[in-house]
Amino acid sequence: MNRPIALTLSSLFHPVWVNLLGLLSLLLLSPYLHSILQPEMVWFYVLFIFGTTALVPMLAVAVLKLSGRVQSIMLEEQEERNIPYLVTAMMYLFDYYFLSQLHSSAAIRAYLLACASIVVVVVIINHFYKISVHAASLGALAGIVVTLIPYALWDIRWLLAFVVIATGATLSARLFMNAHTPKQLWSGWLLGFLVMMFIL
Repeated sequence: MNRPIALTLSSLFHPVWVNLLGLLSLLLLSPYLHSILQPEMVWFYVLFIFGTTALVPMLAVAVLKLSGRVQSIMLEEQEERNIPYLVTAMMYLFDYYFLSQLHSSAAIRAYLLACASIVVVVVIINHFYKISVHAASLGALAGIVVTLIPYALWDIRWLLAFVVIATGATLSARLFMNAHTPKQLWSGWLLGFLVMMFIL
């Protein structure tokens, strides 16, 4: 693997896009949500949750970069990650509270709570140990797919195979770039997978 390929994989399977894929998987493959949600409601959830939990933290990172608080938008240094992660956790908790007030589906609220829990645990761990958020988001995606397999409207084992391949490629890229150690990657993946499976 060369550096351009590693960068491409790290960008393509960035937590922002992996979390979006996880949300889409939940909304489109769950038979219960598929039966109760009209297309316009699916769009509402996607745009609202993506906007608050992805675009707002990305804006926070841009502000931190412009103010000189972080060296790179890639947040390569361990201590640079705390504020963006806290913003992300607060956005997930805000979405959970807001959608609870709207009496949204329990599955969607469970997804938001799981995501918030993962980020909060990452923030705590990050004070002592650099853990991979790329791996945690891929683990959470695997948790969603595994949870949906018995109930999905279609055979989605192909999606699980894709997640496994994407995980292997992305974690290999993170290793190649010296962004993480194997222990940091697998601890992150297990955190995301177990928390999502437990709550969802």
